[in-house]
Amino acid sequence: MFRLGPINVYTFGFTLSLGFLTATFIAAGEARRRGLSDEELVNAALIIMAAGLIAARAGYVWANWDYFAEHSGEIWQLTAGGLSFHGGLLGGLAGAFIFAQSRGWSFRELADCAALGLALGYALARVGCHGPGRPTAVPWGMAINGMLVHPQGAYAIVVSYAIFVFLWKIRLQTKFRGQLFVVWSIAYGVSRFFIEYFRYGRLWGPFTLTQWASLAMVAGGAYLYRRWEDGPPPHPRPLLTSFTRQEALRWLLGLALLIWFYYAWRG
Repeated sequence: MFRLGPINVYTFGFTLSLGFLTATFIAAGEARRRGLSDEELVNAALIIMAAGLIAARAGYVWANWDYFAEHSGEIWQLTAGGLSFHGGLLGGLAGAFIFAQSRGWSFRELADCAALGLALGYALARVGCHGPGRPTAVPWGMAINGMLVHPQGAYAIVVSYAIFVFLWKIRLQTKFRGQLFVVWSIAYGVSRFFIEYFRYGRLWGPFTLTQWASLAMVAGGAYLYRRWEDGPPPHPRPLLTSFTRQEALRWLLGLALLIWFYYAWRG
């Protein structure tokens, strides 16, 4: 937390807001490229954000009901932290589907636009989110309460940023509408499943709740890929361009800055 004049600004709240604004900007640009209204996309983003926040908090409360059953007054205290990404994703998808149906948009096109924004926005949001990592002796470990732990937030930033760069490059050569979204869903699900081994979580059988949810994302993404792959291609569809050295350096510089901010905020 830091102060901005008389206002207390919570670090995670700040980076979450920054991530949302960035995600909306990226998604609006992709919507414009696809011939959709970027102004309408902003309206969709507001609905998705509201639905996502409610569902994210509800998912976190459900996963930690043992605590909230005795502290019901804290259920909607968002300033105290506690959001479920997978719960927020379900809520956001519901909001996106309702918006697409009401506007006559293709839900697959809207999901593609959202996937690009989600990947980068999530990386930015995680800069200010420092969940409990497991003890470690690796040189890049983070000291918390005198103990060196895995910087699992940094792992999430690196992976999500890499997913965004990959989606950004293939967005010009996708074969069907919805492809960016299903690729993001599978990639995020796989990466989050393994990152969970570096943090603490409530176990359900051999895996944590988050790992089960991540496996569901992978399965759902694979199912949608098979179901949507014979659909119409997105329009327009320019040729894919390869990475240049300068472009690769810019992406790496962006990643380095995110990691620096992550460690700097903890220091």
